[in-house]
Amino acid sequence: LAVSVPFLLYSALLGGLSGAAIVVSILVLAVELGVVSAIGVGLSGVLNRPLFSIVATYLTVAALSIGTLIAFALGGLVVQTPQTTTTYSGATYDENGRATGCGAGSTQVSQVPRFDYFWGVLATNPYVLLADAVPTHFDSRGNVTDLFGSVKVAVRTVQIPPKSTLRFDECSRDPNSGFSDGVNNPSARKLIESTVPGWAVGLLIQLALAAAALAGAVVRTRTPAGRLSRGSRVA
Repeated sequence: LAVSVPFLLYSALLGGLSGAAIVVSILVLAVELGVVSAIGVGLSGVLNRPLFSIVATYLTVAALSIGTLIAFALGGLVVQTPQTTTTYSGATYDENGRATGCGAGSTQVSQVPRFDYFWGVLATNPYVLLADAVPTHFDSRGNVTDLFGSVKVAVRTVQIPPKSTLRFDECSRDPNSGFSDGVNNPSARKLIESTVPGWAVGLLIQLALAAAALAGAVVRTRTPAGRLSRGSRVA
């Protein structure tokens, strides 16, 4: 942490990040290092071979960094739900391109992925957790203005389940009529305020993993032991 902070500060200042974003980023980094260290200590107590415990720790970090993305994508694609889309297309149009006559409506049923079931897996990713924890800056319209905010919006969006029915009507006089089913899409600010903080959920899952590893190490190394398994280390 002491070695990385100067480089992080330089990069953050060069990128124009705010002071709050810099402080939160360093705090999240410190917590993540503590979680990884706790998992490593726990695995070293559970596993007999030192080299294997080191490799297992590296694999755990890889699972959190890359495996969570793969599990989230595969889970959302495997679990799908039907969605009915009703479309009313215009038969005739005026000089402004507005529909003046409507054709018969068509209904199509398709399968959509349910990423909302697995957003907790995505929130466990350390990089996603960092982006979700950093304070977000918005413009006057409520849209995000930084990369961290864009990642946060994407993570919060997957929490929302897909609608079972959609309606698109070219002949409707309602300007809101469309695939949003007559409801305007919320701004990024409203979306973030109305969804669960992903960083809190992800951190709880990581702390649970670290606690489980440490608890396993305590049970595994408890003394006195009537019989030691082969390869056990005695200090």
